[in-house]
Amino acid sequence: ITPHVGAQSSRRVDDTTDLVAINLRRHLAGKEIYNRVDKQLGFPHPSVVWRGESQ
Repeated sequence: ITPHVGAQSSRRVDDTTDLVAINLRRHLAGKEIYNRVDKQLGFPHPSVVWRGESQ
């Protein structure tokens, strides 16, 4: 049994920082941000999930 953080990569902090910077640029440009939680679903809608550096 491993904790829920057992599979985190060494890039987690870098990836999180990248996502914050990307979302800030998107917000300032009037675009929808990635990973915004849909309150009815209780998680981000698949159409707004960030999939990594290529976006």
